[in-house]
Amino acid sequence: MADQCQRLFFFLKKFYSGRKYTSKDLYDMIPSEFGQVSLRTIQRDLLVLQEMEPALESERKGREIYYYISRDYRSHTMPFNVSASQLLSFYILKAHLKTFEGTMIEEELKSLKSLLERIAPADVFSLENLFWDKNIGNYNYFHHDSILRRVIDAISKKKWVEVSYNTSNKGIINKFVCSLVKLFAYAGSIYTIAYVPHHDSHIALALQMIEEVNELKQDFGSTPPFDFTEWSINRFGVFFGRPENVLIRIKAEYSHYFLNRFWHQSQQFTFESNGDLLLKLRVPLATDFISWILSWGDVMTVIKPVELIKEINLKLNNTLKNYE
Repeated sequence: MADQCQRLFFFLKKFYSGRKYTSKDLYDMIPSEFGQVSLRTIQRDLLVLQEMEPALESERKGREIYYYISRDYRSHTMPFNVSASQLLSFYILKAHLKTFEGTMIEEELKSLKSLLERIAPADVFSLENLFWDKNIGNYNYFHHDSILRRVIDAISKKKWVEVSYNTSNKGIINKFVCSLVKLFAYAGSIYTIAYVPHHDSHIALALQMIEEVNELKQDFGSTPPFDFTEWSINRFGVFFGRPENVLIRIKAEYSHYFLNRFWHQSQQFTFESNGDLLLKLRVPLATDFISWILSWGDVMTVIKPVELIKEINLKLNNTLKNYE
């Protein structure tokens, strides 16, 4: 959402300069500013922008549609009509921008901050809360500065690299050729998504487990398109596995907590006659998923599959042994 917000502000600035643009014109500008996105994404952005800014008009010339803001509107303060969820996103973006105060890009952010102030006045989202989620234990990357810099460099410059990866914290180092695609945060850690041509697949690498990142001179060709949503279908968290059909019963008094949250793309909810909630999922029976179930203690009960029930019983019995 933050990426889209930045693109929308970029487009508004272009339109308020007085010029007319097609979606293709804007598409050609985007890579140098924000990285590559699809033309369809730009077209969706323009639809959102028209909802937010009624002054944005369009006209057809031949096969092309040109977007513009008329001179009359440009001479007045920009009106905005945003939904509640968009407004919250703007406030979150405002809080994030404050973390760049005193840095080398503070001056360049002034126009964006000014525009945000007009759309979302005052500070309603806690700046401290951006990095506050202590219940999962955020990893301290102070001693991984050089690795992080190399990873960012490899992603931004689309380099092929050889990664030395500590798979078990037992000194076993695997080396493989890959192209680093994106960074993402999960459960207090930073991960990079890497495309490994040898397996023709995208994998997740924990930043703290990377020992070395060395640039390769050889070109292994272009990497296939990456879609995070599609990639995460076969995952619950970061661990990959063969998806299984899972059915979980959740006690009625806790159902409100689960109903309004997104857990996985496959989730389906139904109610039993006694008010208990049934959650259907198709997910791999991987470490993250089992840990998630165990974290809810007696709130939820796995109904199927049998192999998952056996694994949870084993985990619980081993836990009890620690307290004998």
